[in-house]
Amino acid sequence: MSDNPYAPTPGTPGGYVQGQMFDIADAEAIRKQHLNHEASIQGMGSLYILGGFFGSLLGLSYGAMGIAAISGLQGAIPNNGPGPTPAIAGGLFVGLGVFVLAVAIAQFYAGWTMRKLDPKGKILAIIVTAIGLLGFPCGTLLSAYTLYLLLSAKGEFIYSPRYKEILAATPHIKYRSIVAWVLLAVILLIVVLLVVAAFLGSSR
Repeated sequence: MSDNPYAPTPGTPGGYVQGQMFDIADAEAIRKQHLNHEASIQGMGSLYILGGFFGSLLGLSYGAMGIAAISGLQGAIPNNGPGPTPAIAGGLFVGLGVFVLAVAIAQFYAGWTMRKLDPKGKILAIIVTAIGLLGFPCGTLLSAYTLYLLLSAKGEFIYSPRYKEILAATPHIKYRSIVAWVLLAVILLIVVLLVVAAFLGSSR
C-alpha cells in the first residue's frame, strides 16, 4: 500500500499506472486539490530568483571592493578605525563576495526549478532554504514556510512523476487567486527597502 495519502486507491477510475492514460476528471480534481500548494511553491520560486539576482549583484560588489583594496585603491573599503591592512581586508571581501555569489547562484537555480516544479533542483532548494533559516526573523519565517511547502505530503506529490503527467493533462486549470502575488509584491517591497537602507547607510 502506498504511503502517499493523495494517491488513488487501486481499482478506482483514473487509477494511475505510469505510461498509461488516466481519467481526465480525476486529473482535474487532483490538480485543483493541489493548486494552492503548487502556486505557493512557484511564488517562493519567484522570490528566490529575485533574491538570487540581488545576491549576485551584492557578491560581485564585495568582490570588486576587495580587488580594488588589494590593488591599493584608497577608500575602496570603508575604514572606520584601526583594522586589518588593505590587502587582508581586500582578501576577506573577495572571499565573502565569492561565497555570497555562490549562494546567490544556487538560490537563483533553486528558484528556477521551483517555478517549473522540476525535481532536479529540489534538494538544492531544500539546502538553500535551510541556510535561509539563519536570516532571523524574516528569513527564518519565509524559509520555514518554504521547507513546509517542499517537504509536506502535498509538496512531495507535486514533485512526483505522476503530478507531472497531471500537469500535462490539465493545462487549462490556472491559479486565479491574487493572494500569492500580493504577498510576493509586499516581500519585494521589503527587500527593496532593505537594499536602499543598506546602500544609504554605507554611503554615509
